[in-house]
This record gives sequence, structure tokens and C-alpha cells, in this order.
Amino acid sequence: MLKSMPTVFAASVLLAACQTPLMLDDARARRATKVEAQFDADGRPVEIEYHVLVEEVPQVVLDAWKRLYPQLTPTAAEFEQRADGVTWELIADENGRARNVMFRPDGSVHLIEIEIPASDAPATLAALERTWPGAKVTEVLRVRDGSSTPIGHQVEFEHEGRALKAWFDEDSRVLWAVREMPAEVEVPVDVPGRTAPR
Repeated sequence: MLKSMPTVFAASVLLAACQTPLMLDDARARRATKVEAQFDADGRPVEIEYHVLVEEVPQVVLDAWKRLYPQLTPTAAEFEQRADGVTWELIADENGRARNVMFRPDGSVHLIEIEIPASDAPATLAALERTWPGAKVTEVLRVRDGSSTPIGHQVEFEHEGRALKAWFDEDSRVLWAVREMPAEVEVPVDVPGRTAPR
């Protein structure tokens, strides 16, 4: 969904154990350069992201990007799968700051995330400090909905040796937070002359 997040998972074990309609797309995982997942408090996956080549993004989505940002070329892409649907995320650098746009499969905009200086979100940073005293901010994204209406901020930060990410609404209230952590993903691969394990 966002700039690279190291949260990944042992897909064959965790997803099989979670009885949920959200399952690993084996074919997409085999082609992905990276897989990320986010889990709810009960351990169920709520989002799976596959880092893909920009060339794999449907033309309708690439065309929608060009209409929005004709001067920017996307440098990275993700296919994001949630129980409520899928999105394609295109990512570009604009003057040293990340610009991420999530598109629905029809090319309509779902969310826009624009990296901003931390000083541009003082109320959010004050709320962050109240909730996680001493947090070290690493990135602040201004989040807008598909009609470009501001809906809040996403803040990545370090606290007590852990990498965290929190979402804040327009009134700087914490909506939810996650911890980012490395893990390992194992997906079957084709072996010449053999069938991949299931």
C-alpha cells in the first residue's frame, strides 16, 4: 500500500491457519519482488501487497496516472488485495518526496498519499508524542480520498526500538496503528521436471 514496508509472512502457514477469504495469490507471489501483509488483532490477514513491476499494471491504471501526473513517471508498483477488493498502487518521487496513488481496477482513484515535512502536521505530531512519548518520526504522509479531500495522516516512526505506523484522522485522533516487522515468505517454485509442492 505504501512505501516499502518490511512486514511479510510465512504464507503457507499463517494464511492457511486463518480462516478468511483473503488468501495468498500463488501466481502473483511467485512473480512479486516482495510480499507484505497486515494482520488484525486476531491474526487474520486484512491486506496482502505484492510488489510488482510497473509493466504489470493494467493500462487503464497507467492511463489514469498519466492524467493525474503527466510530468511524473511511476518507479514502483504494488497490487494490493483486501477482503473488500483490490487496488493497484503506483509510486513516484516528486522532488525527493514520495507520491503514492491507489487506483481501483477501473482506474478510479481510491487514495492519494503525499509525503510532507513533519513540520506540516503539528497537531498530528503532538498527538503522536502524547501517545508514544519520544517517538522518532521517519515519514509523514498526507492522505486524501479519491476526490482529493484530506482525510488524515499516516506516520511511520520508531518507538522503543520498534518500527511502527499509525493512521490519524483530520482531528489528529489515532485511528489505528501497526508494528512493522521482518518475516519470511515461502512460495512454491517450479523445478524443471518436477511438480511444485502444494
